[in-house]
Amino acid sequence: AAVLPLVRALLDAVPETRVMRDPTRGGLATALCEIAVAAGAGVRLDETAVPVRREVRAACEVLGFDPLYVACEGRFLAIV
Repeated sequence: AAVLPLVRALLDAVPETRVMRDPTRGGLATALCEIAVAAGAGVRLDETAVPVRREVRAACEVLGFDPLYVACEGRFLAIV
C-alpha cells in the first residue's frame, strides 16, 4: 500500500511531526529501537496495545517469528 497520501495528510495536519519511519525491514520493534538510539532515549512498548491480526499472530507462532519484528509493508510510524 502506498503511504504517500497518508504522509502528506499527516504533515498537512501536524507540520511539527518529529520523526517518520518505514517499518518494512525489521518491523515495528526494530524501527522503534533505531529511533530510540538516534534520540539517545529508551522506548517502552506495551505489546498488548499493538494490533496484530489473528492470522499474522498464528503464522508467526507456527514459524517461530515475533510479529513485532516482521516486515510491515505499507505502514509508517510517526512521532508527533
